Amino acid sequence: MKRIVSAFTMFLFLTILSFSFVLKVKADMGPKPSTTVNIVGFDQPYYFDLLVKTNEEYVIELTEEEIFEQIEYYYYRDDFPAELNGFNDLDGFASYTLYRGIPHPIGQIDENTYISSYLTPDEFKIALVLETGEIIISDIINKTMFNANFTFDLTSFSLVDSESIIIGGITVYNVNSNLSEEIPYGQMILEIIIAVILTIAIELFILFIFRYNSKLSYILALKVNVFTQFVLNSILIFGYLFLGFFGYFFLLIIGEMVVLLLEIVFYTKFLKEKNKWLSTIYAIIANICSLVIGHYLLILIFG
Repeated sequence: MKRIVSAFTMFLFLTILSFSFVLKVKADMGPKPSTTVNIVGFDQPYYFDLLVKTNEEYVIELTEEEIFEQIEYYYYRDDFPAELNGFNDLDGFASYTLYRGIPHPIGQIDENTYISSYLTPDEFKIALVLETGEIIISDIINKTMFNANFTFDLTSFSLVDSESIIIGGITVYNVNSNLSEEIPYGQMILEIIIAVILTIAIELFILFIFRYNSKLSYILALKVNVFTQFVLNSILIFGYLFLGFFGYFFLLIIGEMVVLLLEIVFYTKFLKEKNKWLSTIYAIIANICSLVIGHYLLILIFG
């Protein structure tokens, strides 16, 4: 028990010390959640915005100066559609750009792809304002992922054949879009595989540095890491997708501590080529190296 407590203490200290060299603590540290929307199947010019649930009393018509203050640093165009000024749809949703309050940047990635790169609400709608003054609005969209991606497909939509309603003198088309988040399963699987391979390579190299020579020692380390790292990295990637940077960091520390405990137990019991203290020290050093070097390499590979 004393060995495990000492190992945990050393591991925690060295982990914090290692990360202090790569992380700068700031009040607004870490990546921000984002929402990316791709518009397909619609070739008319339009303004893009999101609509968010807003108290009706706050949705008032703004002056030109007030509108400029809201779009100066936050909107992808220099002008803004007048139709959304004071507009509130039947569900109580109003312009994200005009009535969000907190930082609300909306940028344009390419001709038909847009990104809200700060704190997009978990519930919103997509709004396209046409040059004719008509507005196309999606169903309510629910966001759960930290970096969410949606495709608003208007291929089968027609202004001529679709029903519309009038709200405040504005023609509105409500599109039954049924949008759901696009989960990048392929990239997730690739990241898990690469992370496991990197960890195994690093930890086997550390085993070599510790002058373990037996084939059985390497087979044991390989089996242990295939299991622990596959589970750990799967949890971490899902955690980042849904919880973001700080959720990921919390799971990382807890997960690494659990992995370290398991590896100490396995190595002290089955890694018999050398004494138990050396196998414990190996587990600590190997985990720190794979944690720091592995994450650095993953950042270089995936960003």
